[in-house]
Amino acid sequence: MMKVITVLSIFVLSACQDNVTVDVVDRAATQTTAYKPGSKVVVDSTRDAETQGTSYPLVMLDASEVCEGIKYYNRDGILTTGERICDMNSLNLLPQNIRAGVIIGGVTGVMVPADTTCSKDGEVGCVTSADMPAASAQNLAAKVMVGQTVAGISGTAAGQTYSNCTTDGATSCVATAAFPAAMATGLASKVAAGQTVAGVVGTAPAESHALCAADGGTSCVVSLPYRAALTTGLSDKVLSGQTVAGVNGNVTLPAAGLVYTGTSFGINGNSAIGTLTLPTAANVRSGNGAFGVAGSSITPTLANCSTDGGVGCVAVGPNFAAALTTGLAAKVVTGQSVAGISGSAAAETHNNCSADGATGCVATSTYTAA
Repeated sequence: MMKVITVLSIFVLSACQDNVTVDVVDRAATQTTAYKPGSKVVVDSTRDAETQGTSYPLVMLDASEVCEGIKYYNRDGILTTGERICDMNSLNLLPQNIRAGVIIGGVTGVMVPADTTCSKDGEVGCVTSADMPAASAQNLAAKVMVGQTVAGISGTAAGQTYSNCTTDGATSCVATAAFPAAMATGLASKVAAGQTVAGVVGTAPAESHALCAADGGTSCVVSLPYRAALTTGLSDKVLSGQTVAGVNGNVTLPAAGLVYTGTSFGINGNSAIGTLTLPTAANVRSGNGAFGVAGSSITPTLANCSTDGGVGCVAVGPNFAAALTTGLAAKVVTGQSVAGISGSAAAETHNNCSADGATGCVATSTYTAA
């Protein structure tokens, strides 16, 4: 900061107040004079004024604090010349070095302190920012719409007006909900051939497939009552004699007599009922494993016959065979039993003939009948 010191050209002390100590300094004094606080100082400059025709002020500053070329009496009464360089040019008093609005030595400052940030449109003497950038005022009005203001300058440019778009493909109009804007780049390939959207003729191939109308049809569009069907492995899912999606089925259902009684089978909604019955455990030979419907298997209990006349068992030869009991008793000699049936036939009681002329005996080769 520069200090501007105003030096009086003439200092005259014509009188002193009462009860105030006055120190007189002789211009020829050779020693430093000490002053008491509150005292008045008078410099004897008469002889200088008489000999040189000039007079000098009393300045209580060192020569380094007084502008160069200025003569004055210092506190010791010695005529002294200032040494401080006070030339305006040497002080670099340029407008950009002086705060805006301040005048020093006839120089008007334009410097804006860094802490003074622009805060409103059109403001000057402030620091611009991203929100308040600098704007060239030259020809600015012609660039701003009438009724608008930029950088404090009112616009004079006449605004263009557009009406709402009312036809397909129109330009230089305002897009609306009924006629929204459409990007023309790549639009042709999105529009069916022969059709026009936003003034662009489509090039996309149009659909040429008809709806499917027959079972097994191809190159057609499926819709109810027809659906797409995967033909891989389809034949194993379709009944023999039936066709689905053009594929003949090869699934064969068993006859009802081969399906356990009471069991429904076949096509859902048109099921058949099995009629096959299972024997009881007593009618299946034991040792041949369980039989019947899975999850409810039956263990056979029918054993092999082990006694003569046994029933409810399996006759296994050669030791046991089935025997018809009807008329069996007459075939078995009295005192014997076969298949549990006691015989009634008379047993042979004749011995072989052993004497010539014997009777009631059995003739042999030695004693033949005569």
